[in-house]
Amino acid sequence: MDRHDQTEQLVRDEQLQLLFAGLPSSLLATLLLLTLTVAVTHLAGSIHIYPASVGILLVTAARFVLWLMHGRHANRENIAWSTLFFIGSVAAGAAWGFGAVVVFPVGDVTAQAFVAFVIAGVSAGAVATLAVEKWTALGFVLPCVVPFAVRLLLEPGAYSTTMGVMVAIYAVVISASGIRLSRHISENIVLRLQASEQQRKQERSERALSLANHRLRDFIDAADHVAIVALDDHGIVTMMNRGAEKMLGYSEQELAGKLTLELLLDPKEVQDVANELSSAGRRLFGLHAFLQYSRETGSFRRECVFIGKNEQRVLVDLVLTPTHGDGDATAITGFLATATDISERKRAAEALIRMNQRFVLAAHSGGMGIWDWDVAADTLTWDSRTYEIYGAPRDVKPDMNYMLRTVHPDDVERARGELVAALSGKQPQLRTTFRIICPSGEERIVSASGLTLRDANGRAVRMTGLIWDITESQRVERMKNEFVATVSHELRTPLTSIRGSLGLVSAGVAGKLPERAAGLISMALNNCERLTLLINDILDMEKLESEKQRFEVRRMEVSELVKRSMEDNTGFAQSLSVHFVTPEPLCRTEVLVDPGRFLQVMANLLSNASKFSPAGATIEVAARCQQGRVRVSVRDYGKGIPPEFQPRIFQKFSQADSSDSRSRAGTGLGLAISRAIVERLGGHIGFDTGPGGTTFYFELPEADSVAAQAVALQQSKVS
Repeated sequence: MDRHDQTEQLVRDEQLQLLFAGLPSSLLATLLLLTLTVAVTHLAGSIHIYPASVGILLVTAARFVLWLMHGRHANRENIAWSTLFFIGSVAAGAAWGFGAVVVFPVGDVTAQAFVAFVIAGVSAGAVATLAVEKWTALGFVLPCVVPFAVRLLLEPGAYSTTMGVMVAIYAVVISASGIRLSRHISENIVLRLQASEQQRKQERSERALSLANHRLRDFIDAADHVAIVALDDHGIVTMMNRGAEKMLGYSEQELAGKLTLELLLDPKEVQDVANELSSAGRRLFGLHAFLQYSRETGSFRRECVFIGKNEQRVLVDLVLTPTHGDGDATAITGFLATATDISERKRAAEALIRMNQRFVLAAHSGGMGIWDWDVAADTLTWDSRTYEIYGAPRDVKPDMNYMLRTVHPDDVERARGELVAALSGKQPQLRTTFRIICPSGEERIVSASGLTLRDANGRAVRMTGLIWDITESQRVERMKNEFVATVSHELRTPLTSIRGSLGLVSAGVAGKLPERAAGLISMALNNCERLTLLINDILDMEKLESEKQRFEVRRMEVSELVKRSMEDNTGFAQSLSVHFVTPEPLCRTEVLVDPGRFLQVMANLLSNASKFSPAGATIEVAARCQQGRVRVSVRDYGKGIPPEFQPRIFQKFSQADSSDSRSRAGTGLGLAISRAIVERLGGHIGFDTGPGGTTFYFELPEADSVAAQAVALQQSKVS
């Protein structure tokens, strides 16, 4: 149903209510007029009025019953109340009209005039109460007047004819009046409905506005971390939220309508801003500068200092925006000021700047360069030291491709792979060493490290790190290693001769030795063996670091290698009263290794566990398969590794306090050699320690993995 149909339905409903509301008075008037008519007619000696009166009374009673039913069942939509009322009105009009015909006084013009008066009164009264709905009014008037007019016209005599014409004219006039009155009433009903609807709309709008204002106020107050202050067009405070009260120490009642925003700001800052916003042709002062700039640009933003009730000073980010009137975007009715406390953020930013300055200073003092890579945009930022390391001109705009192009061709694939591993998260951070070729053709060795920043989905978005030139340190290290290797080589031959000679003497080749001399020879022979072991370890370490040592990589089952290593070291363990156990089945997966080097790593781990375990202890050896890798572990139940020694445990010549050892000390190279071997095989070595013992472990990729195949190609051909 459209709006027009709804309006018509409302008008009809209102008309029906008015009709039924006026029905009791209409019925009462009918009874009074009927009683008067009967009395007059009775005095005149006519008895014809009584049958007519009975008809009128019956119709009146029926209409009264209709009124009662409507009062009880007005909401019954299945009852056609308007139709029933219309029928009742037509019946009532017809009862009067035909009743007048029945009692028509033939030949008595005076009585005819009286009946005409009665009909006119009845019809006029009916129009007054029934004109709410024109068809109902006509339905009463026409049956009431027309029969009597026709009867007068049929009566012979000029007087009756004239009166008949006049009654007919009256019928037309009263009908037209009823129609006109009905139209006016309908229009008034429409106007009243419209006014009522408008009033309801206004009330709904006022309620909605009030609710919106309450919600807005609740919303503004809920933002108690931000100060929100409403101003009029002159800058006077009109409203403020709880955040402003908390920041300033004032209540809304103390400021609203009394103070301008200027009195809450630092006077010197206000004047400085005014001077800054003034021009040669226009001089601005105080808060007017803020407001005027906001009017012209739509917003004013500035870091300012708020001064509170107790003279507390709060550094804020102030935003001032104009507010506009309804329907007019150009009419500025006031301003809204929002202020966010940035004191902590400012202090944190300043602290971060100082920390960055110290970091940069520390990095530069150590000869390190700083680089930052935006992965998404592929933009690389270098500091001045990084430009110096790469020997690049300052007008170069580096990116990661440029950085990789400078890498030595023999190192580029490895460097790229390490970078990808750090980006993908396979490695926790980037740690790499590679050679670069400067624009001058000079070759340098550099080390780089980097940390990856990731978004909420784990994607790499940024990498920041350090780079430093280790060319000179590598040269010095190489010279040192070459010197140590040379000295070791030169010492090995005479030492072998000394060891052989001492062995022969100790065996009695030169005759039986005195007891004291035999003890000295035995001591010299033991120390000679220790020197031989040390020299062999030094030469091994030098070959591994210089990558001169060639690995004979084979496909081997890890369980067989572990069992063999335990067998090879059982004698040493028994001499220290410890023994090896495997608490769980050993992994039978194959790995690509140099068997001799694998056994060398195991010998170092098993001998260390034996030396640092109490007598009678067990040493647990395990080999587990997990996610494409094999982890081999050796657990002892000794005292654990001292915390101060843990960071140095894989360094060359590092040893814990000898007092912790139950027997012979080592060279301090075993773990360093083990790490070098494991890393050359594409693995990783580590340890877990505590008061209850230590577990050393190393991991290697399974033979069929991509990582294992890559390592095998680097070391040797798979046999």
